[in-house]
Order: sequence, then structure tokens, then C-alpha cells
Amino acid sequence: MSPGAFAQQKTVTIAVVNNPDMIRLKKLSSKFEAKNPDIKLNWVVLEENVLRQKVTTDVSQGSGQFDLVYLGLYETPIFAKRGWLKAIKTYQPTTISRTFLSRFVTAFPTRANFMRFLSMPRARC
Repeated sequence: MSPGAFAQQKTVTIAVVNNPDMIRLKKLSSKFEAKNPDIKLNWVVLEENVLRQKVTTDVSQGSGQFDLVYLGLYETPIFAKRGWLKAIKTYQPTTISRTFLSRFVTAFPTRANFMRFLSMPRARC
């Protein structure tokens, strides 16, 4: 990568729970970053209760520590009740999140494609 590329590189911080699916996504980061040298993915992988506490604190205080958070079934209704979730059609993404999301959607254009990806056999560590 040229020195100029690093100057324009953006970082997307992603908070996820420590489970096999999220670890698998994290492992694919190098492939994504190789195809998108202007984007660096910074994964914050935490145990469920720690993640819940950090994300809840971050969102409630408006700290903006995370650009992308994978919410579970437990958090979703709580966040919705507090008005912390918005329909994607009302979301006005920044340039970096718009680029990241469009590239992610290109990789997984349908929910079925994404679910197939998640259900692919995993190597045992």
C-alpha cells in the first residue's frame, strides 16, 4: 500500500459478542481489507455481559465509541423502547459507513446469502 493510502484510510470499530459466528466474521477482515485498503476494521470482541454493559453505556451517553454493533435478541427490544434504534431508511450514514455498508451488502445481497454464510461449516480450533 502506498503511503498516501494510509493517510486516507478510515477505521470502522465493530462491537460484537464472543461467539463462533462473530469470530468467523472477524477472521474474514483481512480479505475485506485487502479489497478495500481505505477501510480498516477494528473488532472489539467481548463476552456477552461485558459487551451489553459497554454498548449500553456508550449509546446512552452518546459516546460514539462503536461504529457498528451487533445486537442480540435481548438488547433489541430494550434499545428500541429507549429510542436508540432507527429504521435503516431514516439512517443518514457518514461516507465511511455508507461505503462499508454498500460493500457489505454487495458481498451479502440478501439475508439468505448472509444466513448461508453464517451456517457454513466451521473449522474446529
